[in-house]
Amino acid sequence: MSSTSEHASDHTTTMTDEAARGGTAATPEDARNRLLLAMPAEERARLLPRLEPFMLEPMQVLAEPDAPIAHVYFPEGGVISLLRRMADGSLIESGTVGLEGMAGLPVFLDVDWSLGMIAGQIPGGSLRMDARAFHAATARMPCRRAHAAPSW
Repeated sequence: MSSTSEHASDHTTTMTDEAARGGTAATPEDARNRLLLAMPAEERARLLPRLEPFMLEPMQVLAEPDAPIAHVYFPEGGVISLLRRMADGSLIESGTVGLEGMAGLPVFLDVDWSLGMIAGQIPGGSLRMDARAFHAATARMPCRRAHAAPSW
Protein backbone atom coordinates (compact mmCIF):
# COMPACT_ATOMS: atom_id res chain seq x y z
CA MET A 1 0.00 0.00 0.00
CA SER A 2 1.26 3.45 -0.82
CA SER A 3 1.52 6.12 1.81
CA THR A 4 1.72 9.11 -0.48
CA SER A 5 -0.80 11.89 -0.01
CA GLU A 6 -0.02 15.35 -1.23
CA HIS A 7 -3.51 16.66 -0.54
CA ALA A 8 -4.00 15.89 3.13
CA SER A 9 -0.49 16.18 4.54
CA ASP A 10 -0.48 19.97 4.89
CA HIS A 11 -3.31 20.11 7.41
CA THR A 12 -1.89 18.24 10.41
CA THR A 13 -2.02 20.55 13.39
CA THR A 14 -1.65 20.46 17.10
CA MET A 15 -5.20 20.26 18.27
CA THR A 16 -5.00 21.70 21.77
CA ASP A 17 -6.81 24.94 20.80
CA GLU A 18 -9.22 23.06 18.53
CA ALA A 19 -10.00 20.58 21.31
CA ALA A 20 -10.89 23.46 23.59
CA ARG A 21 -13.42 24.59 20.96
CA GLY A 22 -14.88 21.07 20.63
CA GLY A 23 -13.29 20.11 17.30
CA THR A 24 -11.42 16.97 18.33
CA ALA A 25 -9.70 15.28 21.21
CA ALA A 26 -6.49 16.93 22.38
CA THR A 27 -4.83 13.52 22.26
CA PRO A 28 -5.86 10.19 20.71
CA GLU A 29 -6.35 8.81 24.23
CA ASP A 30 -9.24 11.30 24.60
CA ALA A 31 -10.89 10.09 21.38
CA ARG A 32 -14.59 10.88 20.89
CA ASN A 33 -15.12 8.89 17.70
CA ARG A 34 -17.87 6.37 18.47
CA LEU A 35 -16.30 3.59 16.40
CA LEU A 36 -13.05 3.87 18.36
CA LEU A 37 -14.95 4.03 21.65
CA ALA A 38 -17.00 0.93 20.74
CA MET A 39 -13.89 -1.18 20.12
CA PRO A 40 -12.72 -3.56 22.85
CA ALA A 41 -10.08 -1.80 24.95
CA GLU A 42 -7.30 -4.16 23.83
CA GLU A 43 -8.01 -3.51 20.14
CA ARG A 44 -8.35 0.25 20.64
CA ALA A 45 -5.01 0.23 22.50
CA ARG A 46 -3.31 -1.07 19.32
CA LEU A 47 -4.51 1.95 17.37
CA LEU A 48 -4.24 4.85 19.83
CA PRO A 49 -0.44 5.30 19.73
CA ARG A 50 -0.55 5.60 15.92
CA LEU A 51 -3.45 8.05 15.64
CA GLU A 52 -2.71 11.72 15.03
CA PRO A 53 -5.02 14.75 15.26
CA PHE A 54 -6.03 16.14 11.87
CA MET A 55 -8.25 19.07 10.83
CA LEU A 56 -10.78 18.43 8.05
CA GLU A 57 -11.54 21.26 5.62
CA PRO A 58 -14.43 21.47 3.12
CA MET A 59 -13.60 19.78 -0.22
CA GLN A 60 -10.14 18.85 1.02
CA VAL A 61 -9.25 15.76 -1.03
CA LEU A 62 -8.18 12.93 1.28
CA ALA A 63 -8.06 10.19 -1.40
CA GLU A 64 -8.51 10.25 -5.17
CA PRO A 65 -10.53 7.64 -7.08
CA ASP A 66 -8.51 4.60 -8.17
CA ALA A 67 -5.54 5.86 -6.15
CA PRO A 68 -3.84 4.48 -3.04
CA ILE A 69 -5.37 5.35 0.32
CA ALA A 70 -2.66 7.00 2.42
CA HIS A 71 -4.61 7.37 5.69
CA VAL A 72 -7.76 6.20 7.41
CA TYR A 73 -9.79 8.89 9.20
CA PHE A 74 -11.92 8.83 12.34
CA PRO A 75 -13.97 12.07 12.38
CA GLU A 76 -14.68 13.66 15.74
CA GLY A 77 -16.15 17.05 14.88
CA GLY A 78 -15.95 17.21 11.09
CA VAL A 79 -17.71 15.19 8.41
CA ILE A 80 -16.20 13.36 5.43
CA SER A 81 -17.93 12.84 2.05
CA LEU A 82 -17.58 9.72 -0.06
CA LEU A 83 -17.99 10.82 -3.68
CA ARG A 84 -18.43 8.97 -6.97
CA ARG A 85 -17.83 10.40 -10.44
CA MET A 86 -20.69 9.90 -12.89
CA ALA A 87 -20.30 9.19 -16.63
CA ASP A 88 -20.88 12.88 -17.39
CA GLY A 89 -18.03 13.86 -15.05
CA SER A 90 -20.18 15.21 -12.22
CA LEU A 91 -19.60 14.09 -8.64
CA ILE A 92 -22.35 12.68 -6.44
CA GLU A 93 -22.16 12.01 -2.76
CA SER A 94 -22.55 8.29 -2.10
CA GLY A 95 -22.07 8.50 1.66
CA THR A 96 -20.94 10.52 4.63
CA VAL A 97 -18.82 9.64 7.63
CA GLY A 98 -19.13 11.44 10.93
CA LEU A 99 -18.07 10.69 14.46
CA GLU A 100 -19.78 7.31 14.26
CA GLY A 101 -17.39 5.82 11.73
CA MET A 102 -14.23 5.70 9.71
CA ALA A 103 -13.23 6.78 6.18
CA GLY A 104 -10.88 4.37 4.45
CA LEU A 105 -12.89 1.19 4.96
CA PRO A 106 -11.28 -0.54 1.95
CA VAL A 107 -8.02 -0.72 3.95
CA PHE A 108 -9.84 -2.72 6.65
CA LEU A 109 -11.00 -5.10 3.89
CA ASP A 110 -7.45 -5.63 2.51
CA VAL A 111 -7.85 -3.17 -0.40
CA ASP A 112 -5.35 -0.31 -0.57
CA TRP A 113 -7.05 1.93 -3.15
CA SER A 114 -10.13 4.10 -3.15
CA LEU A 115 -13.07 3.36 -5.42
CA GLY A 116 -14.26 6.98 -5.19
CA MET A 117 -13.05 10.32 -3.91
CA ILE A 118 -12.84 10.85 -0.16
CA ALA A 119 -13.07 14.52 0.80
CA GLY A 120 -13.76 16.78 3.75
CA GLN A 121 -17.33 18.06 3.86
CA ILE A 122 -17.81 19.89 7.17
CA PRO A 123 -14.73 21.37 8.84
CA GLY A 124 -13.68 19.98 12.17
CA GLY A 125 -11.39 17.66 13.95
CA SER A 126 -10.60 14.04 13.27
CA LEU A 127 -7.97 11.48 14.05
CA ARG A 128 -6.06 9.82 11.24
CA MET A 129 -3.67 6.92 10.91
CA ASP A 130 -1.30 5.83 8.18
CA ALA A 131 -3.11 3.19 6.10
CA ARG A 132 -0.22 0.72 6.26
CA ALA A 133 0.04 1.07 10.02
CA PHE A 134 -3.74 0.61 10.34
CA HIS A 135 -3.66 -2.49 8.15
CA ALA A 136 -0.85 -3.99 10.22
CA ALA A 137 -2.41 -3.04 13.57
CA THR A 138 -5.78 -4.55 12.67
CA ALA A 139 -4.48 -7.72 10.98
CA ARG A 140 -4.88 -9.88 14.08
CA MET A 141 -7.91 -8.20 15.59
CA PRO A 142 -10.87 -10.55 16.03
CA CYS A 143 -13.21 -7.95 14.50
CA ARG A 144 -11.19 -8.02 11.28
CA ARG A 145 -10.67 -11.76 11.14
CA ALA A 146 -14.44 -12.20 11.44
CA HIS A 147 -14.89 -10.22 8.21
CA ALA A 148 -11.91 -11.59 6.30
CA ALA A 149 -13.16 -15.08 5.42
CA PRO A 150 -16.77 -15.69 4.37
CA SER A 151 -18.42 -18.66 6.04
CA TRP A 152 -20.20 -20.16 3.03
